This record gives sequence, C-alpha cells and structure tokens, in this order.
Amino acid sequence: MTLTNNATPDEQGNFEQKVIKAKVAYTRLDEFLKRAEANPTVFEGLGFENVRLNFNFLDIIRQTRNDSGHPTGNIIQETQFKMMLSNYQAFLDKSINAIRTLPSL
Repeated sequence: MTLTNNATPDEQGNFEQKVIKAKVAYTRLDEFLKRAEANPTVFEGLGFENVRLNFNFLDIIRQTRNDSGHPTGNIIQETQFKMMLSNYQAFLDKSINAIRTLPSL
C-alpha cells in the first residue's frame, strides 16, 4: 500500500476501511503505522526521521487521553503534562506539513 496518489483503488479502499473507519483509535493508529513504515521514504521526505518513533507520540496522546478521560485513578502530574505538550509542539509542525503535502504526492 502506498500513501500517495499512486495507490490502486483497492489500496485506497483498504486504507479507508482499516485506518480511517477503524472503530477504535488504537486500531486506527496501528494500521496507519503499518502503512507508514512500509513507505518510510514518503515520511522521511517530510522531515520524519524515524516513522515509528515520530508517530508513537500519537499513541502517547491516546493513552494520556484514556487515562484522563476514564476513572482509572491515574493522575497526570503537571510537569509530565507540560513535557508532553512541549514534545507535541515539535511534532505538530511536521504533522501539519504532512497533512498539507501528502495529498499532492
């Protein structure tokens, strides 16, 4: 599966079904990572040096949201939350660029 306009209709449908329409965030992210890792040069060209490492940050956000949004008893410390937000700032610029650029590839 390619993440560019060169994808076949079957690949595009598979991407939509397994990634975009996934029922849970974990599955959506896992399926996206499989495809991103299969096409690392696409993301390296967008400034993501290590696809798994860069996009694992999305899993940290997902887990933090789950811990905060459900009665788990887990408490996120202010310093921990600030560190995550500062890391997110670095990730955000790359992500916005990828969102804008990927459709034209």
